Amino acid sequence: MCMIVFVPAMAYAQQGSDLSNLMDAFLSILNTLSYVAIGLAFLFFVWGLVVFIVSDIPADKKEGRQRMFWGVIALFVLTSIFGIVRFLQSDIFANPDAPIFEDSQPTV
Repeated sequence: MCMIVFVPAMAYAQQGSDLSNLMDAFLSILNTLSYVAIGLAFLFFVWGLVVFIVSDIPADKKEGRQRMFWGVIALFVLTSIFGIVRFLQSDIFANPDAPIFEDSQPTV
């Protein structure tokens, strides 16, 4: 499945260098995976919040607090990775027009 992404680059059907096409594909996949991971981390945080609020048992409250803590840590780490990917797309690979979000491309 993953090789389908690289077939045009291997067939020389795309313009530009192979390395830049490969890096663009890698960053695009990483960008998409970061959205999914951030969503999962947020759901983990909300799950901990619900357990903390609903439960009357001190052990469950502690477990909910732990889940909320690790959910916040995961959100911080994942948004940092998202920022690093954005930095690589815009500044390092000299593509200042790369959208932060896939759907936010300007219409001309």
